[in-house]
Amino acid sequence: GFEKDAYINDRGEYLTDAFTSEGIRFIEDNKEKPFFLYLAYHAVHHPFQPKPELIKKYQRKAERVRTTVNPEYAATAEAVDQNIGRLQDSLAELGLDENTIVIYTSDQGWYLGQHGWYDKRWMYEESFRTPLLVRWPKVIKAGSKNYDLVQNLDYAQTALDICGVKAPKDMQGESIVPLLR
Repeated sequence: GFEKDAYINDRGEYLTDAFTSEGIRFIEDNKEKPFFLYLAYHAVHHPFQPKPELIKKYQRKAERVRTTVNPEYAATAEAVDQNIGRLQDSLAELGLDENTIVIYTSDQGWYLGQHGWYDKRWMYEESFRTPLLVRWPKVIKAGSKNYDLVQNLDYAQTALDICGVKAPKDMQGESIVPLLR
């Protein structure tokens, strides 16, 4: 759910940290064979509940630069960034980073945008343009960019294509492997 205290699990851990720790544990347990990890963070969703040390950082920054950026949103986003770093560091420490394909994406765009209060029904930039980063060192040159449009439905087709598995005829989406190459 997206209620107050939804960012803390029953053991008192920040949920983003706990998800990452479980993901790293899964990678460690499966490092000797091919694996698939789908890690869907609860953050960044409203109501925000950032780590206390990060909220203080962004409150000070907001006061200093007089920005309209929500300090709670920024602190919650940084917690996700930190944990993605933990995950990548773990892959490197295990010697898996050069042979692992990592796809980072989001379920939607901005919470608040220049077009007004958030509403997924509006077809403006923040309603459908979402981040997509793919790391596949053996195929993708670092720093390369592609501006073709893809959708989340394409990722399952892409994973099957990478593994050499033929997708069912009625499966939605298209493989983006040609775009990545």
